[in-house]
Amino acid sequence: MSLKQRAILFMALMLIALPAATRLTAAQSLDEEYFTETGHIVRGEFLEKYRSADDPVLVYGFPITEAFHDQLSNRIIQYFQRARFEFHPNEPEGQRVKISPLGKYLYEPGDELPIPGSNPACREFPETGHRVCYAFLEFYEKNGGQEQFGLPISSFESHEGRIVQYFENARFEWRPDFPPGQRVVLTDLGTRYFYIREDPRRRDPVVSDNLVPTITELKVQAFTDRAVLGMQDEQTISVIVRDQNQRPVPDAQVSIVVRPPRSAEGQYITGLTDQNGVVRYTFPYKAGDVGLAEIAVTARYQDLQGETQTSFLIWW
Repeated sequence: MSLKQRAILFMALMLIALPAATRLTAAQSLDEEYFTETGHIVRGEFLEKYRSADDPVLVYGFPITEAFHDQLSNRIIQYFQRARFEFHPNEPEGQRVKISPLGKYLYEPGDELPIPGSNPACREFPETGHRVCYAFLEFYEKNGGQEQFGLPISSFESHEGRIVQYFENARFEWRPDFPPGQRVVLTDLGTRYFYIREDPRRRDPVVSDNLVPTITELKVQAFTDRAVLGMQDEQTISVIVRDQNQRPVPDAQVSIVVRPPRSAEGQYITGLTDQNGVVRYTFPYKAGDVGLAEIAVTARYQDLQGETQTSFLIWW
C-alpha cells in the first residue's frame, strides 16, 4: 500500500474514531447527514454514494450502523437496511465506495420457477446465464441496473412463500398484495447479514445533548403485575413508550381503558410518562363476573399516537 493510500485509510479511520458527541455536533454539515429514522450518521464518500441513487431510501434503506473498521476485511464499512458499503482506498476518487455483494453471500438455492423460453419481456445475462423478466426487469433497469444490483445469480425462485430473484448485491421480491407500481421490493439484506456476523450493539442509535433526534413513531408496551386476580382486587399496569429507535419518550400522554368481562364500559386512567418513558398505575378493581378483562392503551406525543392492548384474568 502506498504512502498516499495509507494516509487515506488513516484519515477515514480517524473519522470513525471521533467521540459520538463530536460527530453529532457537526452532523448537519453538507458532507454529513443524521437520519432520525434510525439514529445514525452517513458522511463523506459514503454519503456521496448514498445520494447518488435516484431514490436512496428505496434501494439502500436507512443506515443501521455508524461507519466502522471491519477487522475481517480490514476495510471501513457501513450497514444500511438493504445494503452494505465498503471503502476501497486503492480505487480512484469517486469509485472508492463499493456495494457489498450481499446477494452472493446470502444466496441459498430455492425452488426454481419456469419462464417461457423466448419472451420479449426478458433480458438475458450471458455472464451468469440467467434472465431478468417482467416487473423485475423494469425495476432493475429503472433503479440502477448492474451498477446498483450487480448481475442476476438466480432465476425466479420460491423463497419463504414469495417469488424472488437474487442478484449479486440484492434480492428482489414480488409482493402482489402491494399497490400497482410498488409490487417489486428489495429484501433487507443489509439487516439480515448484519445480524449474522456483527455485534447487535452497533445498531444502537447515536445520541447527544447537542442534537435532539426527531421522534417519528411511538412504540407502546403495556404489562400487568398480576395475570390472575379476583373480582374485587388491586391491579398495577406499567406502560412503556419508546420512539422509533427504542429511546424512551418522556411526557407522553397515556390513556388506559380497563374493561371488565362482558362489558363495554370500563375504568379510564390518564397520566404522563417519566424520563424513562414509563408510567405505572395501581388501582382498585371490581368486576361483576369472571373472565378476561381487556386493557386498551393509547399514548400521544405531539402529533403522534401509538396503541397497544393487554389483559388479565378475573378467576374468582
